[in-house]
Amino acid sequence: MSIAVMKANVLPKPARNKSGILEVSAILADRLVETFVFTLLSSFLLHSVISFTCWHRFYFLLTECSELTWF
Repeated sequence: MSIAVMKANVLPKPARNKSGILEVSAILADRLVETFVFTLLSSFLLHSVISFTCWHRFYFLLTECSELTWF
């Protein structure tokens, strides 16, 4: 085998159709958007739970514990 034939076997073949590359890019972009939306929604949900918990404890401290400290 000549060196040129060996290099031709080793080098990657160029894509025959660019629509396959575009399709893969569209799938990756779709996954990226899904991941971003999921992260955004889960972050909002976590923030809501933490905020509700903090406000609930703050309200408890204002109502229940403040009555105990007056006497």
